[in-house]
Amino acid sequence: MTKPDNRLHAVQLCLVAIMLIGLIACTTDDATSQQSSQGGAPVYSIRIPATFGENLSKTRAVNYNSETGALDATFTTDDVIFATIVSAGDNQAATTILKPDNNGNSVNLVPYTGSTVSFHDNTDPDLSTNPTLVSLTGGETIFLEYHSTAINEFFDYTGLYTDPFGVTQNGTLAGLSLFDYATATVQVTGITGNETDGYALTTTNASFNNQQSMFKFTFTGLPSGVGVKKVVIHSSEDKLVTGYSPTLMTLSTSISMPASPILYGDITIDLGTAASASNSTVYAALRFDPLDNETATDNIIFTITGTDNKTYTTTKTSPAGGFQNGKYYSSTVALPTYRVYTAQNVYTNEQIPSDATKVTSTGPTSWGTGTYVVSDDVTITNGVNLTGDVKLILMDGASLTVKRITNSDEGTLSVYGQSAGTGKLTVDNTILSDPNYSAMTVNGLTVHGGEIEVKAARSNVNYLVGGVLSSGPVTVYNGKVTATSDNGCGIRITYNHLIVYDGEVNITSKGDAILLYNDNNLTHTDLEIKGGSVTAKSTVGSGVHIKSGKGDKITIDGGLLTAIGGEGNGGADGYGIYIDPWNKANIQIESGTLDVTGGNATTRRDGRPGISIWGDISVEDGTFTVKGGEGSDDRNGGHGIYFKTAGLLTVNGGTVDITGSKGANGINGSVSSSIQAFNGGQSSITGGEGSKAFNRAVKIKSGLTAYCSSSTDSPSTLITGEDQNVTLSYRYVNIK
Repeated sequence: MTKPDNRLHAVQLCLVAIMLIGLIACTTDDATSQQSSQGGAPVYSIRIPATFGENLSKTRAVNYNSETGALDATFTTDDVIFATIVSAGDNQAATTILKPDNNGNSVNLVPYTGSTVSFHDNTDPDLSTNPTLVSLTGGETIFLEYHSTAINEFFDYTGLYTDPFGVTQNGTLAGLSLFDYATATVQVTGITGNETDGYALTTTNASFNNQQSMFKFTFTGLPSGVGVKKVVIHSSEDKLVTGYSPTLMTLSTSISMPASPILYGDITIDLGTAASASNSTVYAALRFDPLDNETATDNIIFTITGTDNKTYTTTKTSPAGGFQNGKYYSSTVALPTYRVYTAQNVYTNEQIPSDATKVTSTGPTSWGTGTYVVSDDVTITNGVNLTGDVKLILMDGASLTVKRITNSDEGTLSVYGQSAGTGKLTVDNTILSDPNYSAMTVNGLTVHGGEIEVKAARSNVNYLVGGVLSSGPVTVYNGKVTATSDNGCGIRITYNHLIVYDGEVNITSKGDAILLYNDNNLTHTDLEIKGGSVTAKSTVGSGVHIKSGKGDKITIDGGLLTAIGGEGNGGADGYGIYIDPWNKANIQIESGTLDVTGGNATTRRDGRPGISIWGDISVEDGTFTVKGGEGSDDRNGGHGIYFKTAGLLTVNGGTVDITGSKGANGINGSVSSSIQAFNGGQSSITGGEGSKAFNRAVKIKSGLTAYCSSSTDSPSTLITGEDQNVTLSYRYVNIK
């Protein structure tokens, strides 16, 4: 709140002195007894016809008209009108008080007390003790200032300049009447009467124009159960008026008074007892000065204290050219929020805290625990280091580009977007002079929205570095994540898990696209796809690689996982999904889709299997498609699934399609491997040219069709519990 200006008080005292002199010397119920007082100057009766302007008759905050949606204007007999009368020569003036003679839109303005007024010479040096009264000759101008119920000469929008108790605007419709001001100008057109009977002034009609606009702000986006307690309104162009004297603004060249007619600052709306958890509507009387041109705009900043005593901030842009005084504006003001998702893909709108740090090109570059907001297009030349739990909010349409994100003190990063999800974070270390570090290194990454793009440079020494390196869990609730790596991993997670609930994740790398790495045999490194889509594609390594772990698993329970292996360099490279042999890990498909393709060889190599696994695979529902990669030249392709040890494929539902490439089996199992198809599902297992559908015993109840190249390639043992829906077809199916 702007503090009162001392110059303003000087103005007020001067005007009040004039007003009081006029009242003492000039107002009386007995006109004849005053005709010769104070030097014999006459007294005048006055009666000014008054209305609110035709185009502005629905701006005063007295009654809300539910039919028109406007604020209807009417006079009441309690209203106060200050009248300043200036002689034709601009050297004489007097101030007095008038009032409406009845209630309504069309009234007559009469003396506030008594029935007559008289005028003093403003140039009289003895003004304060014994002013000289003057006679009017006609043609004088009368400036009228409309006040509601406060008797003062100053238009005060704060309540602090003229009210010793500091009664501010309270945000209610009824409370606006204390801050409703209007002005009018009339001319004296005639003087009739005589000294004996008294004189009467006739004037032109007064048509009042409101000097501010009335606003109805409805704030949306507050947390559930939170209402508005207080609002501070600020104009970024410093055009918001806190108080002014229209008389001084009009007469500053003709009346000798301090030239401080207008003050600017913030307006506080304090709802006080009117505040409630269910109320988000605030009424305000605001005067804005015109902007520099008709195309300019002003940012109106609202700082809101909720009934939860938390602070919220939002901005509203004015119309082009600014606000016009004398209007009624009804506006919905949306508080900036960000979306926080749950595992069930349900989001809530959370308020951006007022103490959030705005991210700019100059920093900060060390982010501790707190909230950071990107609201513009920002590029930080160097990297950003996380030293705590960081919340990064990407406003719609904004972008942040950094060269690297690192962490110390176990820094974590949570990224949030807004409703459109168009904010973007780009981490690009492809142009760094030392690329042997991951582009993003965190102790945990959570994505609720927005878009994240991570670009990693080629590493010359370590294939384990790359796009994202996290020692904590990586969880994607929504949004879009893209990671590319010229040489290393796309995303590497150590001793923890990757869970995707919704959104879109695209990973392309030369090394493993997704590497879940665990060498302590104590913790889980799970991959769970519960919604959305995930594409993991490698040009040389594996699409998904689980490196050891204790009881690790890949779970598809909704959504889509597409895993594509690269051309391979031997070892663990080139698989669609590769699970290391150190400990058993399983694949479970509850629903959704798992689509796996082994890498295609390019230079005299065998194609790579779609899946190489030490563990079991179960399909309850959904779609499970696996295809081995193709070999180069005359080399063999890859098996669809390669069970490296005692493995079990169980199909209880859904659709299964497993295909080996040229010279490779649909399923290639170890001696102790077995295949079972129970209680439904449609399963198709196909061997490539010169290969078998499967090379081990199959236990079938229903729903399996096996394709081989010839009867000699049939399984060595076939055990069927029930023969229905079991088909063995000895024909070659070219899958190229």
